[in-house]
Amino acid sequence: MLSKSNPTAVAPPYKNIYSHTVEVPAGSSLVFTSGQLGIAPDGSISPDFKAQAEQVMKNLAALLAHHGVGVESLVRINAYVLARAQIPLLAQARAAWLGDAKPAMTTVVVSGLAAPDWLLEVEVVFSVEEARP
Repeated sequence: MLSKSNPTAVAPPYKNIYSHTVEVPAGSSLVFTSGQLGIAPDGSISPDFKAQAEQVMKNLAALLAHHGVGVESLVRINAYVLARAQIPLLAQARAAWLGDAKPAMTTVVVSGLAAPDWLLEVEVVFSVEEARP
């Protein structure tokens, strides 16, 4: 079980959608993902930001499922978008995926990504309990 905290010596998390710190318990491993894009398994990509954001969350869910865990195991989310105006759409897709999970989180507006049709990129860190002998 991840231990999350929001010390009172720091301002509360913005809109209470994340945790300031997340501690991983002993006996767990951390898994780091590469940045996930709004590319479907068949290689297609929508020109629509909302559709790309929803696909990113599906891709991240598939990576967690591959390791036998869900959003409750998320430690950190880093998101990169091209415009501030996209942040509310990202927040909607992220909230629909996360539910009540509140990992540590950062969102950054960048001037560009590696390909012109990529509108956002999201990477996560999650915890997986190690098998016990």
